[in-house]
Amino acid sequence: MKILFIRGEQYQDYLTDMIYHGLISLNHDIYLRDNTSYDFMYSWGSINNKGNRNLFSIYGKLNGSPNYINDQTILEYLNQCYFDKIIFSNHRNVYWYWSQKYFFSKYNKWDINFIDGSDDPFILEGTGDYGVLWKRELINNKANPISFAIPEEQIMKNIPIKEKLFGTVIPNKPETYIFTDEKSYYNDYAVSYYGKTWKKAGWDCVRHYEILANGCIPYFFDIDNCPSNTMVNFPKDIIKETNKYAHKSITHPDYDKINNELINYTIKNLTTKVLADKIINF
Repeated sequence: MKILFIRGEQYQDYLTDMIYHGLISLNHDIYLRDNTSYDFMYSWGSINNKGNRNLFSIYGKLNGSPNYINDQTILEYLNQCYFDKIIFSNHRNVYWYWSQKYFFSKYNKWDINFIDGSDDPFILEGTGDYGVLWKRELINNKANPISFAIPEEQIMKNIPIKEKLFGTVIPNKPETYIFTDEKSYYNDYAVSYYGKTWKKAGWDCVRHYEILANGCIPYFFDIDNCPSNTMVNFPKDIIKETNKYAHKSITHPDYDKINNELINYTIKNLTTKVLADKIINF
């Protein structure tokens, strides 16, 4: 499938980058504006993901190279309806698309997608008139819910023997952010029964998925308060059950069974491929 992928930022944005990773992993032909750079998504890219936990898990994972085209070519292709799908992400910052609304009339509304990955619940009114609006941190029914994901290849296949009750990292406690490489960061969760996590700027957080991907169960303190349309694919009910035991600093009596179920659930429901496929096949 030929997809025009318009980014709304020059920097890393988790949801945008997860969707792009999923689309590339599904072998779609992705076209990018040449005024942006996506080199940091590739193994040869300029970004250095060592020593910065915020750059683990998603970045520097892809092979190949980005497909950049200039605006003149994009407009010619739009006029020809060359693209099968159009994705604007993160759409609040994509001022370019508002000046090109003429071309939207050439496309089916369901083939144009606007992605809002912001931490706040605000929705840019009117966007849904031109295409399908996807909103992270959704608290109403004015958009389609969307959540974070993790690359399938990041999911651990063989879980080691557990060595401790809780993982080292504790959100909002910088002194616990001791890992300088992805491997040791992942391994710490893999040998832990639970990984502590909770709402920060938004409910959705990459950490939740990193914990699950490494055969560890999230101890999600405040998940009971998570809005129903936020993190809709996350296994909330299971986590609420295991929270009862993590809160008492003990393991669930069926921990191993539940942990294996969560690994399988993550593979089937929480990968970047599943995320991307949900959008383009909506």
